[in-house]
Amino acid sequence: MKYLTLAAGVLSISSVAFAKVEKSEFNGKGLKTLRVTNASGETKVSVSNENTAYVEVDKLKFPNECSLLMTRTGDTLIVEMLHKPKDTLVNNTCKANFDIKIPESVAVIVNNGLGNIEVYNTKGDVNVVTGSGSIKFDGKSSSFNAKSGSGVIEVEGLTADANVETGSGAIDVEYDDIASKGNLVVKSGSGDITMKFPSKMQIDTDLKSNSGLVHNDLGNTSGSLFKVNGQTGSGHFYIKKS
Repeated sequence: MKYLTLAAGVLSISSVAFAKVEKSEFNGKGLKTLRVTNASGETKVSVSNENTAYVEVDKLKFPNECSLLMTRTGDTLIVEMLHKPKDTLVNNTCKANFDIKIPESVAVIVNNGLGNIEVYNTKGDVNVVTGSGSIKFDGKSSSFNAKSGSGVIEVEGLTADANVETGSGAIDVEYDDIASKGNLVVKSGSGDITMKFPSKMQIDTDLKSNSGLVHNDLGNTSGSLFKVNGQTGSGHFYIKKS
């Protein structure tokens, strides 16, 4: 009898562990935008190998006050976890990790209250924000915006305009291809800023640091149509050849 009781207990625990992971699939044909809202937890977005979108949510803390929405409306896929009844974003009561796969051309919009954001191999526009956490991007984006209240930001694969900002933390940005025109804006309240460009790319820089130095291996081309504007409260600027 003791053995049966133990076995039942094991089965019960396994059932609870399995139930906290929720998965959904959506038709990716005609999908243009992914919109994610996560109160607390990691959000990872990558590319699916077929015309299908996949969503996996690992509910780390999910009492009755938490709500989860996964739906496609028109050309937009919405994945949203909030705290009820006020639907507030930043709240430690609800916590989940999102793992989402989408067709590569879909634009990505992510708003995390607390937690890291990672986006890999996408080719659409990217707009990501986290109240506290790191941001990583490695893909191809002609329009990229990232903001963290506190955390390191690492970006690879840019081709044109980008705006990258963190309240506290280092920034590392890399352009893979030469951009003849555009704007790169980088800001850190406290942290070094490193920018890498192809060796033949021409940039016109305007960089300000309250207590740091500028190390520019690429040189400055006044009048270039590609503008680099940077600001850091306490940190250095490093411009390197990729």
